Amino acid sequence: MRAVLCIFAAVATSVACSKSRPAAAPRTPLAPPAYAPAVASSPEPGLADAEANASLPARPSGETITDLFPLAVGTCYVYAATVSWQNGDRVESKDVTWKMEVVEETPPYFSGEVVGFRMKGHPMDLAWYSEDKTPSDYAIIRVGLNRYYKTDVKALERLSKQGDGWHGLVSENQLFLDLPLHAGKRLGATAQICRNDNRYYWSVGAARPVTHAIAGVAPGQIVREYSVAMVTGPDRVEMRFAPGIGITGYKYGHHGTVSSADVRLIEFRRGTPTDTSRPTYGLKRTRPGTPRAARSDRE
Repeated sequence: MRAVLCIFAAVATSVACSKSRPAAAPRTPLAPPAYAPAVASSPEPGLADAEANASLPARPSGETITDLFPLAVGTCYVYAATVSWQNGDRVESKDVTWKMEVVEETPPYFSGEVVGFRMKGHPMDLAWYSEDKTPSDYAIIRVGLNRYYKTDVKALERLSKQGDGWHGLVSENQLFLDLPLHAGKRLGATAQICRNDNRYYWSVGAARPVTHAIAGVAPGQIVREYSVAMVTGPDRVEMRFAPGIGITGYKYGHHGTVSSADVRLIEFRRGTPTDTSRPTYGLKRTRPGTPRAARSDRE
């Protein structure tokens, strides 16, 4: 009997407490972040000094998210670099010029959601430099208008094959850009980005103005670049990326055997964008002005 009375008292107390609490306010669902190119936003959080804050320009009106990395056939980046490498017991150093260019572009698939670019040369080639080093051949796959994966040229061959399900076409480890960038953003494999030692994923730093001249960029135009860096056990890699231009710098340093590269963009030439208004299949564009062959597009 005493147990029953205790249970009854507890229930009564719970009901009384619930009646005394105010009703919870209805929750408003969070809207997904939107890219607003025409709005001049305040400087990115995390900039260290007021001078850098004052120097950051607003993004151009009418710019789309794909304009942030303007890859198109004919787009070319020329870099000046200082490289060092181990040669037996000696350390060699040399100043070199390197080029990265878009040599081929696939047609857009899924209304432009997937596009492939055949590339020639990358600043990353200059890590572990040797006198016989040549520009690499590789592919960049753009997925979802804003994510960029660096992968093998075989991925382009798969894109051209109808009936290929494209399973495993790209992987998280190949992701090197997810635009737009902002300070504190992390990129990389899901298994790595929550590490508490800040290693094995790309970490985005604050934007800063580029302080050196770049041929092909209008004099007086302020260019801002973000640091996108990864630290691993044996080395450290830092890429610098300027929205509206592309990769403006690259640094590599190995912690053991000497290998280093310090690369900066000195010339930028913009290519001719391909019409992405319709999805096309089985056609590749190899240079500006090349006429398109007759084809039957599938929607």
